[in-house]
Amino acid sequence: MPKVVVGREKNSVSAPRDSDVTGGSGTTSDAVAFPKLDTNDLAALAPLSDLCTFEDGQTVFRAGDADLDLFVVESGAIEILNPSDNSHIVTHGPGQFAGDIDLLTRRPVIVTGVARGATRLMRVPASACAKC
Repeated sequence: MPKVVVGREKNSVSAPRDSDVTGGSGTTSDAVAFPKLDTNDLAALAPLSDLCTFEDGQTVFRAGDADLDLFVVESGAIEILNPSDNSHIVTHGPGQFAGDIDLLTRRPVIVTGVARGATRLMRVPASACAKC
């Protein structure tokens, strides 16, 4: 099970080690597959979300950010990077999402998300998720 080290002070976070974000072997091939939302899920989230676009390479969120919304990929992709060395962890494509764990735990973000290709996201504010 991956381990995350979070500092004692609010908004204090340590960068994950490679083994923390890759399942221990140093590669992402043994990581658990991430879920994909179906059209019914996307339709349910649509009224709660704002659409936003990002250019290739533009940062969507950064490790250490105190607040994070839920980002659902409509088109393009979000590449998740380990902030200690910018190594690739996983890429979320259409129907996949990022930010869910940090919304539930209310911890600062431990990874960085970068748009890959022209990317269109449904951004569901944390406040809207709290009402669900």
